[in-house]
Amino acid sequence: ISPTGHVFAMSYSLFASLALPLETVMIPIFALDLFGERSYNKILGIFVSVNYAGFALGTPIMNLFYDNFGSYRYMFVICAVVMAVVTIAFQFIITASRKETNHEKV
Repeated sequence: ISPTGHVFAMSYSLFASLALPLETVMIPIFALDLFGERSYNKILGIFVSVNYAGFALGTPIMNLFYDNFGSYRYMFVICAVVMAVVTIAFQFIITASRKETNHEKV
């Protein structure tokens, strides 16, 4: 393995451990904050299921793109676009949830 490969492997282990709270802590927080206590259990199950389905499907899809195009470049671009769309969508979802929650309290 080249020195660059070693650097990438070491940085992956660092970033993967930093991302773990996003997978374990943030999902229950989002479920509770967006849907409230009454729907929390059902929604948490859906959130976790979709999260793990993404884990299960992500790697084969990435490898399929590599097999067909000979590079991960196109899939990285697609992932970046999807991440940007999800980030923007979350802004609207959280804003709508806050408005709904404030409307119910009045």
